Amino acid sequence: MLRFKELEDIVRRWESTGLVESFVDKTPIALCLQAQLKLNEKAELDPAFRRWSIPVIVRMFSESLAFKRNHFTNLFDEEAKPTIAFLRTKFVPPQQPNRESDLEYEAELVVKLAESLRAEIDCLFRDRKGATITFHGISHNDQGHLVLHYS
Repeated sequence: MLRFKELEDIVRRWESTGLVESFVDKTPIALCLQAQLKLNEKAELDPAFRRWSIPVIVRMFSESLAFKRNHFTNLFDEEAKPTIAFLRTKFVPPQQPNRESDLEYEAELVVKLAESLRAEIDCLFRDRKGATITFHGISHNDQGHLVLHYS
């Protein structure tokens, strides 16, 4: 379980990246990003997915109605057992594009992935308002289907 000092440190670290600037309350998004970072470290994920997951989470939650209507958090309780939801959205590792910039190509793919995930997250939590949702992160299975870990 997080202590207040640890919570402040997490929020401060994510604020220093500039990724949470568009959020009014920085704490929920910082905790969700930290949860994704922890999942990235322990799960066997495609390297491109690890690289994309943080910007995908930022973009997805910045536009998500479910995120705005509910309280997404994670206090890193080691005993918490997350529920998993298999999503329709698939992660397809990038192919070598015939473009000037691989970064530009990957940025386009991140936007598409975030938009698809946002739609699924909003649909999954459409009946909830004011609920506390513990976000444990998003991973993918061997077939590329994305998996939401939450409780």
